[in-house]
Amino acid sequence: MLNFIFLFVGLICLLLGSHWLVKSLKGISLYFKLKPLFLSIVVLGFVSSSPEYFVTLNAGFKGLSSAALGNILGSNVINILLVLALAGLFYGFTWRKHIVYFDMSFLIFGTLLLGLCSIDKNIGALDGLSLLAVFIIYMIFLFKQRKEEKNETADLPPSFSLLKALAVVALGFVFLFIGSSLAVDSSLKLVKAFSLSEKFAGVFILSLSTSLPELATSLQAVFKKEGEMALGSVVGSNLFNTLFVLGSASLLKPLQFPANLYSDYFFMSFVTVVLFLSLLFFKTIPKALFAGFIISYFVYISFVSGIL
Repeated sequence: MLNFIFLFVGLICLLLGSHWLVKSLKGISLYFKLKPLFLSIVVLGFVSSSPEYFVTLNAGFKGLSSAALGNILGSNVINILLVLALAGLFYGFTWRKHIVYFDMSFLIFGTLLLGLCSIDKNIGALDGLSLLAVFIIYMIFLFKQRKEEKNETADLPPSFSLLKALAVVALGFVFLFIGSSLAVDSSLKLVKAFSLSEKFAGVFILSLSTSLPELATSLQAVFKKEGEMALGSVVGSNLFNTLFVLGSASLLKPLQFPANLYSDYFFMSFVTVVLFLSLLFFKTIPKALFAGFIISYFVYISFVSGIL
């Protein structure tokens, strides 16, 4: 019972921390007049990936590679099959082709690079450097590309204070650190108590927990008729998860890539390619396809948990 309470408290800390970060950094971005799509990919994508970053680092330092890697693979799958699908199913959205040709192409390449890095069943410092190098290249091109966009940023609320926003950002990171530690420890104790695997803890429990910020920001964006921002948040989050989170985590401490995670990697890759092709060939993704995404996620989790 105590582990359930700790897990609940950890999830609340993760949700509060990410909420404060998203709210404050969005204000800071508007203060410095950043572009809307740039805001969604970099700021919302990066911030909504902060729980994954803290949980992955926490699990990695404790030698729990399956949980650390499973958290990233599972989060990327959830972002597409659940977060983006729910946003599209209930609200629908449109997008510009630039996000397909540029951002999604980098995501496809990063996913492929991760697979190459994992061939020897180990993601070490050199692999981490490779992932981070691609991330840096992406960021350089992103900054150059976004300079050419028309500035359509919204006005700041009159009560905005930069100093207060920075203080809330710091508080958000503290809550993320506390929440990630509680979530990792309690979820692993729970899966052991119920005779489940460390992989299940990462792919399902931790990844679902750390994807709550993406779900909240994406639904909020499409509700405000900013569908491209919802898509940018998910694509940006998956890019940060794959290149920055895994890259920096493996640079600090090498991660073993267990053989039982290859099926999850290939499923994540398949889902990413399906999203890329859907964005490429559809002007508006059919709601039936989004419904199929959601069903696919629950079938996938049934396989991971051993139900099927």
